[in-house]
Amino acid sequence: MKSLSIRPLQTDEWTLLRKLRTRALMDAPEAFAQTIREIQDEPETYWQQLAKNLRLSHHEFFIAFLDEEPIGMTYGHLEAVDRRVAQVGSMWVSPMARGKGIGKQLLHRTMSWAAAQGAKRMRLWVTAGNSPATKLYKSSGFVPTGKTDLLPSHPSLHIMEMERELGL
Repeated sequence: MKSLSIRPLQTDEWTLLRKLRTRALMDAPEAFAQTIREIQDEPETYWQQLAKNLRLSHHEFFIAFLDEEPIGMTYGHLEAVDRRVAQVGSMWVSPMARGKGIGKQLLHRTMSWAAAQGAKRMRLWVTAGNSPATKLYKSSGFVPTGKTDLLPSHPSLHIMEMERELGL
């Protein structure tokens, strides 16, 4: 039986970050604000700096592993204007690992991190029509706020904001 572990990205793991982000954008381009075209030619220094920035005190990037294989990711950060509000994003689980509760575990790990940082609310954006993601978020207590926008990477798609209180 394979063992699941979730841990923060380390600053020297920029190649892992690049690998996961590339896999995610290739697998689910309609779920992210960036496109594969926007990141595919970024130099190593871009990824190195991004990995460092994701380790700042108001950010955390989690990676899920099945044994040693990276199979998922998510990202949390405290909002600059109000540190009592956190955002979750970059949620992705490899197709071969979906349906096993890994997304929920990644999401809850990010919520726990945010609560430990003093956040009282957590928000996210999800592409309208992405039923599996919306179902995951609703089952984790998120509700639509009524805010919508266009997905920057695919302006023909709408995204909706969801949020929940962090009384874990």
